[in-house]
Amino acid sequence: MVTNIGDIAYFGSSTKFDTVAWDISTLGTVGAVAWEYWNGTSWIELTDFTSVSNPSFYNDGYIKFITPSNWATTQVNAEGTNYYYVRARVTRSFSVVPI
Repeated sequence: MVTNIGDIAYFGSSTKFDTVAWDISTLGTVGAVAWEYWNGTSWIELTDFTSVSNPSFYNDGYIKFITPSNWATTQVNAEGTNYYYVRARVTRSFSVVPI
C-alpha cells in the first residue's frame, strides 16, 4: 500500500462517502498516516472522525468521519474522471510495509 514519507493511498467515489475500510494481509509497523480530503484548492487534514480503528494500517481497520461541507471532486493520476477522494499520506515511514 504505502511505505515511505510522502507515499499516498487514495480512496475515491463518484458520490460523497463517510467510511473507508481495509483488510490487510501483512500488518504495517512503526509508520503513520495523515488522512486528508480535497477542498477544491488543496488537501486538508480530516479531523472530524466519528469512529476509528487502526488508522495507520497496523491491522484491518476503518475510519468513519463527518463528511466535510467543502469537499470537492478532483482527478488523481490523470485518470480522466473526477471523484471525491480521501487519502492516506505517510507521515512516518513503515518498517514493515502494510499489504
